[in-house]
Amino acid sequence: MLDHEESVAPRRNRFVFKVKVPQDWGTKELVWTLTTKGKTEKAFGWLQPEWEIDPAGGAATGGQTSPELKNNKPPVMALNTAPTVAAGQSMSLMVSVTDDGIPKPAAAKKPAVGQETPPGLVASNDTPVNLPQLASPRGSGGPASGEVRGPFVTWMVFRGPASAAFTSRNIQVKDGKAPSSVTFSVPGEYVLLGRASDRVAFTDTLVKVTVTGAAARQ
Repeated sequence: MLDHEESVAPRRNRFVFKVKVPQDWGTKELVWTLTTKGKTEKAFGWLQPEWEIDPAGGAATGGQTSPELKNNKPPVMALNTAPTVAAGQSMSLMVSVTDDGIPKPAAAKKPAVGQETPPGLVASNDTPVNLPQLASPRGSGGPASGEVRGPFVTWMVFRGPASAAFTSRNIQVKDGKAPSSVTFSVPGEYVLLGRASDRVAFTDTLVKVTVTGAAARQ
């Protein structure tokens, strides 16, 4: 199975899609071709033993193969939300998360004096139209420094005619819950991507949402 690490969003987005290939694929290349606005781009993929992703993490986690992580299972997330919402109205995103407790939560490290707020790119609601929005990078500790780092949930617009406003894109799981909400200003068909991560393994869920009504005033 080829697991592509790039996407059309800014920077790198790992595990955005998967392609199943025959068992006898061998050393052949798979070419993904995308044409937009008269310009064609190609991405190439092939099978390579060093890139194999095993259930314990392997290549997916930079080779973390401690005895603890070998037994790690990705978090399981369940979402109960309405499939339709009117433009300008808030839609609840209440996620329930169950996890095996591996790896154990670790307290966030205090930054060095003078580096309490290191420079970096911050996700916003101004992502280009119809492109996946930035979420917390895979392997990050969660939404806020100083908190105990455990399972957390991130949200992004995976597909749709416009961006959306989340009350929080990165939510630390507390008592098995990770509440958030989202508001759409432009009607249309959207797909949200929710990711539950324990900082090593993760589970993705795609949520289809139909936004009705006229465009909401900004």
